[in-house]
Amino acid sequence: MSYAVTCPNNVHEIKDVLFDLWNRNFDRDWCDWYDWMFEGNPYGPVSNWLVETDRGEVVGSTGLMPRDMRIGNRLRRVGQAIHINVNKEHRTASPALQLQRALTNTVRENGMALVCGVTETAVAVFQRAGYRLLGNVERWIKPLHTEYKLRNRVRNS
Repeated sequence: MSYAVTCPNNVHEIKDVLFDLWNRNFDRDWCDWYDWMFEGNPYGPVSNWLVETDRGEVVGSTGLMPRDMRIGNRLRRVGQAIHINVNKEHRTASPALQLQRALTNTVRENGMALVCGVTETAVAVFQRAGYRLLGNVERWIKPLHTEYKLRNRVRNS
């Protein structure tokens, strides 16, 4: 079977297709994040790619979310590869690899210093698409309220 990758210009036209793919391929409901990622991202719009079979069936997608990241002393525009997913029956290397190669081919034209992939389950695909390990990405947060985190862990005496 052959596959083709497209990059729709208007994410709102493919919103239902993305929701269908995400609900089928992810354990978590990413649909709640749609408004923030695609309409409220302060760094700009998310780019998306779809992979279709030769019969026109959409079987996977990926996205590139712009963000700023401190690299050394400088704040640089980078991309974060997000939501790479392919329907179970099409999980050969080809569709996922085509999606990531389409994404990485746009990095320079989008003015990004680098792309980071933070999905551990897609490491093999990222490496085959040309990603190199530069270091680990760590997420540091400072909770402003703790009650919601502690409610199920600490017994109220």
